[in-house]
Amino acid sequence: MFAAPSSALSVCVVQPTAAFYQPALTGLRALAAWLVFSYHFKPFSGPRFGTVIPALANENYTGQTIFFVLSGLLIGMQYAPAVAALPRPGWPKGFLRKRFARIYPLYFLLTTAALLLQATQTGGFSWTEYLLNISLLRGFSDKYLLSGLSQGWALTVEACFYLLMPWLILRRPAFGPRWWWLPVLLGCGAVAVLAARLLPLEPGLILGNFGFVWQATIFGRCFELLLGLQLAAWYRSRDNAVSTQKHWPAATLMGVIGLVAVLALLASARHAQLGGYEAYLGTVLHNGLRPIGAALLIWGLLTEKSLLQKLLGTRILQLLGRTAYVFLLIHMGPVHHWLRLHVTTNLLVCFLLLQLLAIAIHFAVEKPLVRQMGYAYR
Repeated sequence: MFAAPSSALSVCVVQPTAAFYQPALTGLRALAAWLVFSYHFKPFSGPRFGTVIPALANENYTGQTIFFVLSGLLIGMQYAPAVAALPRPGWPKGFLRKRFARIYPLYFLLTTAALLLQATQTGGFSWTEYLLNISLLRGFSDKYLLSGLSQGWALTVEACFYLLMPWLILRRPAFGPRWWWLPVLLGCGAVAVLAARLLPLEPGLILGNFGFVWQATIFGRCFELLLGLQLAAWYRSRDNAVSTQKHWPAATLMGVIGLVAVLALLASARHAQLGGYEAYLGTVLHNGLRPIGAALLIWGLLTEKSLLQKLLGTRILQLLGRTAYVFLLIHMGPVHHWLRLHVTTNLLVCFLLLQLLAIAIHFAVEKPLVRQMGYAYR
């Protein structure tokens, strides 16, 4: 039976161009990263928090959903119009190279370091595990999904999204996602699970059960990415960006309330053993209602003035949002383990140190690596 991944790394790492830069969305990345951290390390557990807050915090896997919707939106704003303008499906010039330069080098270095350290502790190095990790193929294996940097499994989902993007986008003159891909991908996921069961291989080596596919592969997470592309299409059709008229930020409020409501429903469903991805109700809540709540929140931050938009647009959250990818890569694994073992066992202090390390790695390693590969980094 597939258990929830021990990490939810997002790779919503598209840096907006000068034509599209929304500070609140960068700040939202930091908030989503904190949700992921709290999901993994349960800082709100204990009798002093009662029962409601820990139950809701245990569903903070919502951070992953926010990242995927954001990824679809930002890819749609930057690259989808160029794809839609092409006479036939294809990638805009340099698209895959830019994505590779932005995401892969740091992942490769940290994954290699993590598996080498693991080898010193276990006394053996698995080339199969290493090759599956650095090729991102481990995202199609229940057995190896959480190996290496466990939080890196989501990179496989993103890579599949990048590869499929030319076929997910409508051709000119229209712009937006091809929604018929949603049932196609869901159907392919179901067929793939059934086909994998016929292979004379160890169970879980290729794909796994339906819960695994709906939770950890492009087949199950396609709705979030397509929803992000749809937000980009709607936003591009607007005459103006954020309205200057004073009014209640309805979409923002509905997004926040909707996400909290979904968390409450998930907590209740989990208590009744119906909240997992293997259950019909859990799948609908995880893969259907939660992305809609995240999309409402993001749309509100795009189009409405609100206190939350102002807060997420502050300088400190801009910095933390830009370094969120590094933070997610190091918040679990060797770096976190070393801090807890040699520096502090206090989770809050460890969290703050990880934030500082993420900032340092961002400026000292990540940005130079991207620039070394010939691409500007905002």
